[in-house]
Amino acid sequence: MSLFGISGIRAVVDSWLIQLALKVGLVVGEKSNNVIIGCDTRTSSSSIKQAVIAGLLAAGSRCCDAGVVPTPTLALAAKDFDTGVMITASHNPPEYNGIKLLNPDGSAFDKNPADS
Repeated sequence: MSLFGISGIRAVVDSWLIQLALKVGLVVGEKSNNVIIGCDTRTSSSSIKQAVIAGLLAAGSRCCDAGVVPTPTLALAAKDFDTGVMITASHNPPEYNGIKLLNPDGSAFDKNPADS
């Protein structure tokens, strides 16, 4: 199963996605010292965001919580950070959510880790 689509990770929200969010935070936190994170208004966004933040902090990264913001706003704000993390499922149905990783130039991570 491929985790990354054209716009990050997307899945139905369940315990697996929350555990994955923690793991994403750990991995990103190992490579990025300074991360900004934001989310959309989905009811599941807060729990996923907190799981990512827990991973980031456990890995020793600094984390700035931008709160509820549109994805383009977080992409612009990422210029002052090593990485941006947006919790959103965009146009998917409400039972979905996801994690979009952003480079400092606002572009999305490539699904090939060697390119990000």
